[in-house]
Amino acid sequence: MTDHDIDPTIDTTADEPIPYVPREPSVLRLGKGLAIHGTPAQRTALFAALARAQGAYLPIHKTKTVKVRGEKASYDHDYAPLDEVIAKTRPALAANGCALLSVLEDAPEGTEGDAALHTLLTHEGGAFIHASEVLAPVNKPQDRGIQITYKRRYQTGAITGTASETDDDGGSSPGAEVQALQDRKPAPKAAPAPLPAPKPAPAPKEPGPIASASAHAGALSDATAMALRDLYASMDYRGPAIIAHTMKFANCQPKALTEETAALVLAALQAEKAELG
Repeated sequence: MTDHDIDPTIDTTADEPIPYVPREPSVLRLGKGLAIHGTPAQRTALFAALARAQGAYLPIHKTKTVKVRGEKASYDHDYAPLDEVIAKTRPALAANGCALLSVLEDAPEGTEGDAALHTLLTHEGGAFIHASEVLAPVNKPQDRGIQITYKRRYQTGAITGTASETDDDGGSSPGAEVQALQDRKPAPKAAPAPLPAPKPAPAPKEPGPIASASAHAGALSDATAMALRDLYASMDYRGPAIIAHTMKFANCQPKALTEETAALVLAALQAEKAELG
């Protein structure tokens, strides 16, 4: 009874012929090495869960670089390793009742290989996607491990709907040789542009003997000291003449001026300037 199931409502002990009902196909084959198992209802639930999971995958980063030497050209090929793909898809798959697993077994008889790799995406409803591939013979156990990881990455990408590498648009060619595998280094950040050199501060105006002396002594305000300087300068007074003038009208050296004695000097200067007129 490979094509039909017995109707469970029928009494099989009766003498009448047992009716059969068609059995829904349980395997949807999508080509060599890829099939979806489950009834149509189970597959529908699987497809809906996978669609939700794909919308919640975390960003997959291409953190590895492989150097490839081919007939057309040599180039660096960036890709996301298997652990990166699994880490960024597993949370969303699990949240939607899905799981990933891989199994290695002996290759079927009559195939050109000595092992077969199976990767399954299962759903809690009973359906699962099955990817399989026969592995070519290898000479070293280490080569088998590399081969399994490489094939698992492609199978996992196929059944989860993820892209783990950059398409080279045919840049490679059959028989291309992998030269080296390394972590992808982030592009160096551009050095910040140098800051412009600060403009030199303008040279302070020479305050003159009155301003400098009184400012040093702290006896005059800046306004008074500068007023004295400007008046002396406008009347062409120089150092000795300034000292003589302050001695005449304030009876002190310029550095000993106070606000009160400076007022006397200012009044005298203004009067002289008015007379010169």
